[in-house]
Amino acid sequence: MLQEPNETMQVMAPLISFDTLAVHEGVIACFILAVAFVGSLYLAPTNKPRDDPETIRWRMLLTGIVTISSPFYLLLWADRTTTEQGAELHHVLGIKTDGILTAIILPLLLTIVLYAGVIIHTLMAFASQSNSVLMHFNAYRLSFCLEICLRNYFVAPFVEEFVFRACMLPMLTASMGKWIGVLVCPLFFGVAHLHHLVEWYRWRQRPLVHALLITTVQFCYTSLFGLYSAFLFIRTGHLTSPVVSHMFCNFMGLPDIDTLIRSKYSMLLWTLYVCGLLGFLSLLVPLTDPSLYYL
Repeated sequence: MLQEPNETMQVMAPLISFDTLAVHEGVIACFILAVAFVGSLYLAPTNKPRDDPETIRWRMLLTGIVTISSPFYLLLWADRTTTEQGAELHHVLGIKTDGILTAIILPLLLTIVLYAGVIIHTLMAFASQSNSVLMHFNAYRLSFCLEICLRNYFVAPFVEEFVFRACMLPMLTASMGKWIGVLVCPLFFGVAHLHHLVEWYRWRQRPLVHALLITTVQFCYTSLFGLYSAFLFIRTGHLTSPVVSHMFCNFMGLPDIDTLIRSKYSMLLWTLYVCGLLGFLSLLVPLTDPSLYYL
Protein backbone atom coordinates (compact mmCIF):
# COMPACT_ATOMS: atom_id res chain seq x y z
CA MET A 1 0.00 0.00 0.00
CA LEU A 2 1.44 3.37 -1.04
CA GLN A 3 1.83 5.93 1.70
CA GLU A 4 0.51 9.39 0.87
CA PRO A 5 2.96 12.18 1.47
CA ASN A 6 2.27 14.40 4.45
CA GLU A 7 3.06 17.61 2.52
CA THR A 8 2.17 18.68 -0.96
CA MET A 9 5.24 18.39 -3.14
CA GLN A 10 5.81 21.37 -5.39
CA VAL A 11 8.26 21.62 -8.23
CA MET A 12 10.08 24.88 -7.77
CA ALA A 13 12.00 26.60 -10.52
CA PRO A 14 15.67 27.04 -9.61
CA LEU A 15 16.59 30.38 -8.09
CA ILE A 16 19.49 32.34 -9.50
CA SER A 17 21.57 35.30 -8.41
CA PHE A 18 24.70 37.13 -9.52
CA ASP A 19 26.14 37.72 -6.06
CA THR A 20 29.57 36.31 -6.94
CA LEU A 21 29.87 38.12 -10.29
CA ALA A 22 32.86 40.48 -10.31
CA VAL A 23 32.70 43.90 -11.93
CA HIS A 24 34.97 42.94 -14.82
CA GLU A 25 32.96 39.75 -15.37
CA GLY A 26 29.71 41.73 -15.60
CA VAL A 27 31.22 44.14 -18.11
CA ILE A 28 32.70 41.31 -20.20
CA ALA A 29 29.42 39.39 -20.16
CA CYS A 30 27.47 42.44 -21.37
CA PHE A 31 30.10 43.31 -23.96
CA ILE A 32 29.90 39.82 -25.46
CA LEU A 33 26.11 40.00 -25.55
CA ALA A 34 26.17 43.43 -27.22
CA VAL A 35 28.69 42.24 -29.83
CA ALA A 36 26.55 39.16 -30.53
CA PHE A 37 23.46 41.32 -30.99
CA VAL A 38 25.08 43.89 -33.31
CA GLY A 39 27.13 41.22 -35.10
CA SER A 40 23.99 39.28 -35.95
CA LEU A 41 22.80 42.25 -38.02
CA TYR A 42 25.68 41.71 -40.41
CA LEU A 43 25.12 38.00 -40.87
CA ALA A 44 22.17 38.71 -43.12
CA PRO A 45 22.88 37.28 -46.62
CA THR A 46 21.99 40.53 -48.33
CA ASN A 47 23.96 43.56 -49.43
CA LYS A 48 21.21 46.17 -49.26
CA PRO A 49 20.48 49.22 -47.06
CA ARG A 50 19.03 48.72 -43.58
CA ASP A 51 15.55 49.94 -44.64
CA ASP A 52 15.28 47.49 -47.51
CA PRO A 53 12.46 44.98 -46.68
CA GLU A 54 14.70 41.97 -47.32
CA THR A 55 17.40 43.32 -45.01
CA ILE A 56 14.81 44.08 -42.32
CA ARG A 57 13.34 40.56 -42.49
CA TRP A 58 16.74 38.92 -42.16
CA ARG A 59 17.81 41.20 -39.33
CA MET A 60 14.59 40.63 -37.40
CA LEU A 61 15.15 36.88 -37.70
CA LEU A 62 18.80 37.03 -36.63
CA THR A 63 18.28 39.41 -33.70
CA GLY A 64 15.32 37.23 -32.70
CA ILE A 65 17.66 34.24 -32.45
CA VAL A 66 20.05 36.24 -30.25
CA THR A 67 17.12 37.39 -28.10
CA ILE A 68 15.81 33.85 -27.58
CA SER A 69 19.32 32.63 -26.76
CA SER A 70 20.19 35.45 -24.35
CA PRO A 71 18.41 34.02 -21.24
CA PHE A 72 20.43 30.80 -21.62
CA TYR A 73 23.56 32.92 -21.94
CA LEU A 74 22.51 34.75 -18.78
CA LEU A 75 22.35 31.45 -16.91
CA LEU A 76 26.00 30.77 -17.76
CA TRP A 77 26.99 33.71 -15.56
CA ALA A 78 24.45 33.09 -12.80
CA ASP A 79 24.75 31.24 -9.51
CA ARG A 80 22.20 28.66 -8.44
CA THR A 81 21.02 29.56 -4.97
CA THR A 82 18.39 28.84 -2.35
CA THR A 83 18.84 32.12 -0.50
CA GLU A 84 16.27 34.90 -0.33
CA GLN A 85 18.48 36.99 -2.64
CA GLY A 86 17.79 34.57 -5.48
CA ALA A 87 14.92 34.81 -7.93
CA GLU A 88 13.42 32.75 -10.72
CA LEU A 89 14.75 33.53 -14.18
CA HIS A 90 11.53 35.07 -15.50
CA HIS A 91 11.41 37.44 -12.52
CA VAL A 92 15.03 38.42 -13.11
CA LEU A 93 14.05 39.25 -16.70
CA GLY A 94 11.07 41.33 -15.55
CA ILE A 95 8.50 38.95 -17.02
CA LYS A 96 5.63 38.88 -14.55
CA THR A 97 1.89 39.44 -14.38
CA ASP A 98 1.57 41.16 -10.98
CA GLY A 99 1.11 44.86 -11.60
CA ILE A 100 1.25 44.44 -15.38
CA LEU A 101 -1.46 47.04 -16.12
CA THR A 102 0.25 49.60 -13.92
CA ALA A 103 3.54 48.76 -15.63
CA ILE A 104 1.97 49.59 -18.99
CA ILE A 105 -0.12 52.64 -18.14
CA LEU A 106 2.05 54.72 -15.79
CA PRO A 107 5.36 54.58 -17.73
CA LEU A 108 3.47 55.28 -20.96
CA LEU A 109 1.76 58.26 -19.32
CA LEU A 110 5.12 59.49 -18.05
CA THR A 111 6.62 59.26 -21.55
CA ILE A 112 3.62 61.08 -23.05
CA VAL A 113 4.21 63.94 -20.59
CA LEU A 114 7.84 64.13 -21.80
CA TYR A 115 6.57 64.40 -25.39
CA ALA A 116 3.82 66.92 -24.57
CA GLY A 117 5.50 69.66 -26.58
CA VAL A 118 6.06 67.39 -29.59
CA ILE A 119 2.46 66.15 -29.48
CA ILE A 120 0.96 69.66 -29.31
CA HIS A 121 3.38 70.84 -32.00
CA THR A 122 2.20 68.04 -34.30
CA LEU A 123 -1.48 68.74 -33.58
CA MET A 124 -0.95 72.42 -34.37
CA ALA A 125 0.74 71.40 -37.63
CA PHE A 126 -2.26 69.28 -38.59
CA ALA A 127 -4.60 72.15 -37.77
CA SER A 128 -2.59 74.61 -39.88
CA GLN A 129 -1.69 72.04 -42.57
CA SER A 130 2.03 72.77 -42.14
CA ASN A 131 3.66 70.79 -44.95
CA SER A 132 7.09 70.46 -43.34
CA VAL A 133 5.82 69.03 -40.07
CA LEU A 134 3.30 66.76 -41.79
CA MET A 135 6.03 65.40 -44.05
CA HIS A 136 8.21 64.81 -40.98
CA PHE A 137 5.33 63.00 -39.28
CA ASN A 138 4.62 60.78 -42.26
CA ALA A 139 8.25 59.98 -42.92
CA TYR A 140 9.17 58.90 -39.41
CA ARG A 141 5.97 57.53 -37.91
CA LEU A 142 3.44 56.38 -40.50
CA SER A 143 5.60 54.40 -42.88
CA PHE A 144 3.55 52.32 -45.28
CA CYS A 145 6.25 49.65 -45.40
CA LEU A 146 5.08 46.76 -43.23
CA GLU A 147 8.63 45.65 -42.46
CA ILE A 148 9.68 49.10 -41.24
CA CYS A 149 6.60 49.36 -39.03
CA LEU A 150 7.24 45.92 -37.54
CA ARG A 151 10.88 46.72 -36.90
CA ASN A 152 10.49 50.22 -35.50
CA TYR A 153 7.35 49.84 -33.41
CA PHE A 154 7.28 46.20 -32.32
CA VAL A 155 10.36 44.03 -32.91
CA ALA A 156 13.15 46.52 -32.13
CA PRO A 157 11.59 47.83 -28.90
CA PHE A 158 11.10 44.31 -27.57
CA VAL A 159 14.40 42.67 -28.58
CA GLU A 160 16.49 45.70 -27.61
CA GLU A 161 14.85 46.05 -24.20
CA PHE A 162 15.06 42.32 -23.58
CA VAL A 163 18.76 42.08 -24.43
CA PHE A 164 20.07 45.47 -23.28
CA ARG A 165 17.92 45.88 -20.20
CA ALA A 166 16.42 42.59 -18.98
CA CYS A 167 19.57 40.54 -19.59
CA MET A 168 22.31 43.10 -18.93
CA LEU A 169 21.00 45.06 -15.96
CA PRO A 170 20.79 42.10 -13.53
CA MET A 171 24.47 41.36 -14.13
CA LEU A 172 25.62 44.97 -13.97
CA THR A 173 23.61 45.98 -10.91
CA ALA A 174 24.70 42.85 -9.01
CA SER A 175 28.38 43.33 -9.83
CA MET A 176 28.76 47.11 -9.49
CA GLY A 177 25.72 48.30 -7.54
CA LYS A 178 22.22 49.31 -8.58
CA TRP A 179 22.70 52.91 -9.65
CA ILE A 180 26.16 52.56 -11.15
CA GLY A 181 24.78 49.65 -13.16
CA VAL A 182 21.92 51.86 -14.35
CA LEU A 183 24.44 54.48 -15.50
CA VAL A 184 26.74 51.98 -17.25
CA CYS A 185 24.09 49.88 -18.99
CA PRO A 186 22.96 52.63 -21.42
CA LEU A 187 26.50 52.94 -22.75
CA PHE A 188 26.27 49.46 -24.24
CA PHE A 189 22.99 50.48 -25.87
CA GLY A 190 24.47 53.70 -27.24
CA VAL A 191 27.61 52.02 -28.58
CA ALA A 192 25.43 49.34 -30.20
CA HIS A 193 24.02 52.07 -32.47
CA LEU A 194 27.42 53.30 -33.71
CA HIS A 195 27.31 50.80 -36.56
CA HIS A 196 24.74 53.11 -38.22
CA LEU A 197 27.78 55.06 -39.38
CA VAL A 198 28.05 52.48 -42.17
CA GLU A 199 24.47 53.21 -43.27
CA TRP A 200 24.98 56.97 -43.40
CA TYR A 201 28.36 56.81 -45.14
CA ARG A 202 27.92 53.89 -47.52
CA TRP A 203 24.25 53.83 -48.45
CA ARG A 204 23.12 57.43 -47.93
CA GLN A 205 26.33 58.86 -49.38
CA ARG A 206 26.90 61.37 -46.61
CA PRO A 207 30.41 62.83 -46.18
CA LEU A 208 32.37 61.01 -43.48
CA VAL A 209 32.41 64.02 -41.14
CA HIS A 210 28.65 64.43 -41.54
CA ALA A 211 28.09 60.70 -40.96
CA LEU A 212 30.25 60.83 -37.83
CA LEU A 213 28.29 63.82 -36.51
CA ILE A 214 24.94 62.10 -37.08
CA THR A 215 26.20 58.91 -35.43
CA THR A 216 27.53 60.85 -32.44
CA VAL A 217 24.17 62.57 -31.95
CA GLN A 218 22.48 59.20 -32.24
CA PHE A 219 24.83 57.75 -29.62
CA CYS A 220 23.93 60.59 -27.25
CA TYR A 221 20.16 60.32 -27.51
CA THR A 222 20.11 56.51 -27.51
CA SER A 223 22.28 56.55 -24.38
CA LEU A 224 19.92 59.05 -22.74
CA PHE A 225 16.92 56.93 -23.63
CA GLY A 226 18.80 53.87 -22.39
CA LEU A 227 19.28 55.61 -19.05
CA TYR A 228 15.55 56.31 -18.80
CA SER A 229 14.70 52.78 -19.87
CA ALA A 230 17.11 51.24 -17.36
CA PHE A 231 15.62 53.43 -14.64
CA LEU A 232 12.13 52.20 -15.54
CA PHE A 233 13.23 48.57 -15.43
CA ILE A 234 14.89 48.90 -12.04
CA ARG A 235 12.09 50.91 -10.47
CA THR A 236 9.14 48.93 -11.83
CA GLY A 237 10.70 45.47 -12.05
CA HIS A 238 8.79 44.95 -15.30
CA LEU A 239 10.18 44.47 -18.81
CA THR A 240 6.85 45.78 -20.10
CA SER A 241 7.54 49.30 -18.82
CA PRO A 242 10.61 50.07 -20.95
CA VAL A 243 9.15 48.19 -23.93
CA VAL A 244 5.97 50.30 -24.17
CA SER A 245 7.97 53.49 -23.58
CA HIS A 246 10.41 52.45 -26.31
CA MET A 247 7.51 51.81 -28.71
CA PHE A 248 6.07 55.25 -28.06
CA CYS A 249 9.44 57.01 -28.40
CA ASN A 250 10.08 55.27 -31.72
CA PHE A 251 6.65 56.34 -32.93
CA MET A 252 7.18 59.98 -31.96
CA GLY A 253 10.79 60.22 -33.10
CA LEU A 254 13.00 63.23 -32.38
CA PRO A 255 11.62 66.77 -32.28
CA ASP A 256 11.79 68.66 -35.58
CA ILE A 257 14.11 71.38 -34.28
CA ASP A 258 14.38 73.20 -37.62
CA THR A 259 10.59 73.66 -37.86
CA LEU A 260 10.46 74.53 -34.17
CA ILE A 261 12.93 77.39 -34.66
CA ARG A 262 11.24 78.77 -37.80
CA SER A 263 7.65 78.52 -36.54
CA LYS A 264 5.81 81.77 -35.85
CA TYR A 265 4.71 80.11 -32.60
CA SER A 266 8.30 79.29 -31.70
CA MET A 267 8.20 80.88 -28.23
CA LEU A 268 4.96 79.09 -27.32
CA LEU A 269 6.29 75.76 -28.61
CA TRP A 270 9.57 76.10 -26.71
CA THR A 271 7.55 76.81 -23.58
CA LEU A 272 5.48 73.68 -24.14
CA TYR A 273 8.62 71.60 -24.69
CA VAL A 274 10.15 72.89 -21.47
CA CYS A 275 6.90 72.35 -19.54
CA GLY A 276 6.77 68.79 -20.81
CA LEU A 277 10.34 68.18 -19.66
CA LEU A 278 9.69 69.74 -16.23
CA GLY A 279 6.48 67.74 -15.85
CA PHE A 280 8.35 64.58 -16.76
CA LEU A 281 11.09 65.25 -14.21
CA SER A 282 8.59 66.04 -11.47
CA LEU A 283 6.58 62.85 -12.10
CA LEU A 284 9.52 60.54 -12.77
CA VAL A 285 10.01 59.33 -9.20
CA PRO A 286 6.35 59.30 -8.02
CA LEU A 287 5.07 57.39 -11.06
CA THR A 288 7.85 54.81 -10.80
CA ASP A 289 7.43 54.17 -7.08
CA PRO A 290 8.15 50.43 -6.70
CA SER A 291 5.17 50.00 -4.37
CA LEU A 292 2.87 50.78 -7.30
CA TYR A 293 4.23 47.74 -9.13
CA TYR A 294 3.93 45.23 -6.26
CA LEU A 295 7.69 45.22 -5.58
